[in-house]
Amino acid sequence: LYMGGDFTLIGGATSRTRLASYKLSTSVVTSWNPSPNSIVLCLALSGSMIYVGGYFTTISSYSRNYLAAIDVLGNVQYWNPNPNEYGTVRSIGVTATKVYVGGDFTSVGGHGRNHLAALDKITGTASSWNPNFNSDVYVVAISGNSIFVGGIFSSVGGVQRNSLASIDASTGEPTSWNPDVVGGQALSLALSGSILYVSGEFSAIGLEARQNVAAIDVTTGIVTSWNPGCDGSAFSILPIGSSIYVGGDFSTIGGQSRVNLAAVDATTGNVSAWNPILDGPVHALALSGATLFVGGEFYTVGGITSRNMLASFDLTTGFLTSWNPNRDA
Repeated sequence: LYMGGDFTLIGGATSRTRLASYKLSTSVVTSWNPSPNSIVLCLALSGSMIYVGGYFTTISSYSRNYLAAIDVLGNVQYWNPNPNEYGTVRSIGVTATKVYVGGDFTSVGGHGRNHLAALDKITGTASSWNPNFNSDVYVVAISGNSIFVGGIFSSVGGVQRNSLASIDASTGEPTSWNPDVVGGQALSLALSGSILYVSGEFSAIGLEARQNVAAIDVTTGIVTSWNPGCDGSAFSILPIGSSIYVGGDFSTIGGQSRVNLAAVDATTGNVSAWNPILDGPVHALALSGATLFVGGEFYTVGGITSRNMLASFDLTTGFLTSWNPNRDA
């Protein structure tokens, strides 16, 4: 499991600065130790390569502004797109030939690119693909020839698109798909078949009231009837089987008391009986086999203390596992 953030310790004693990997089969922190000089916001794994984005300007003593590629042995690659000053990278999506990056930048890969770019996986050069967002991109999800993008923008290529857009992977032009987020921002996207699940901070999508979570048809852009609604920010969303897992900073979802983490039926929107109760916000969710990994700002899970910032659940039983890296931030 690869993890990034703002920590300096893992496993309670092992020094790892903002990046680490943890071997799940042995519960051991590996020797992989790139040590960026500032916060990591996003990771993407492609083969033997880990693409990393965030606030950093050096990694393993190499100059790398906000974006880098590191192999599984910890070697920083020559690949260096070099976003412009203060051009924070917040999201990364990878295909067979391209690395899509979104964030705060206005140039990357040797060319002016506003907030979203497609970079060559070998050279790091930005392609001619240039959607041109007017503000920050927070999340990217790739499906076939469509690049779904969420953030706080209001236009793409001069065309109005509020916080959600679909970009043609060939032309860089916004498609006609236009759900229109109202009153906020899209912070997390997850594809499941023909549905795009969205979470964030918003009050409606199109003409439909939706409180911070929604499901949208990827073809039509029409919001589905799925409508659990939660009373606070929803930072992460993850479809698993017949359930949609939601993490954030909330106390109710689907009309039920659930603190910061919940499982919602993908069809009905009803909340399951699973009720882990975390004492701080959840920012990240990841699945491996039947294990759900959860990252955030919590210390206690289901009344069990010393689960600092990272925990995992057995989805077969719903129980918290003994896995406990014990991060310090």
